[in-house]
Amino acid sequence: MSESSYYRIDPSGEAYYITTQRQKVIISDETFAKHANAATQGKSVKVPLLIHGSVLGDIVRGPVGMSVSPYSGTQMQYVFSVLLNYLPLNAPFIVDGADLVPAFREDDSKELKLKWTVLSDMRLILMIPVIYDGNRFIALEQFLFALTDRNLPYRLPTSNVYEDCRLCAGTFDSTGQTIMDTISKCVKQFELSRWQSDLSNRGGENGMRNSKRLFRFRPEDGDEFKQMPPLSAWPSLSTQVAVGFISSNLPFQV
Repeated sequence: MSESSYYRIDPSGEAYYITTQRQKVIISDETFAKHANAATQGKSVKVPLLIHGSVLGDIVRGPVGMSVSPYSGTQMQYVFSVLLNYLPLNAPFIVDGADLVPAFREDDSKELKLKWTVLSDMRLILMIPVIYDGNRFIALEQFLFALTDRNLPYRLPTSNVYEDCRLCAGTFDSTGQTIMDTISKCVKQFELSRWQSDLSNRGGENGMRNSKRLFRFRPEDGDEFKQMPPLSAWPSLSTQVAVGFISSNLPFQV
């Protein structure tokens, strides 16, 4: 792939690409959209989009990948795959033996805000399809899934995620005047949202047991909590999925 296909966004939010002559070319979001549309000629393509980690915060491991594919008529959609450092667990927690585990339900359990660090053999992805309507960038929805080292997608045993890994993200303004505005809003909403009981009964007792075996913490001195390793390999505690939208939009560098 030529260097001109590599788009970057620096900490100021400025977008640019590098030509084959190693010149830095600043592009507006509108120019970006037109350039990508022309480049794809109605076909799906995958391009690396390198976003500086400080733009989206420490929740993002980076880089953010992007694919471009037809959406409706001549309109294209830009699908961003955000590689996460941790899963924010803003939820009620309960005691399970020696462990503290998220309950993923609405009751009087103690509510905590803990960060579950992504395991070394897992890549956790927040996938965000975005369209440009000529005036603003609009996030259509979000998908949350984990990948094995063979790029096999799995749905983790949490609430708020549908069978096809679509995330129940709640109501918020998912539009922006720039690409970074829209992506930042989605990531921030994901990081701050509370896990509700929605879809928490999927998998029944087995699903709840898997959740307790995967998301484990133990209290340490003060108000600190130590993340404990899962009691089984994480794929065995999750559900493998076959979702065409995910597999067709996974960027090659994720």
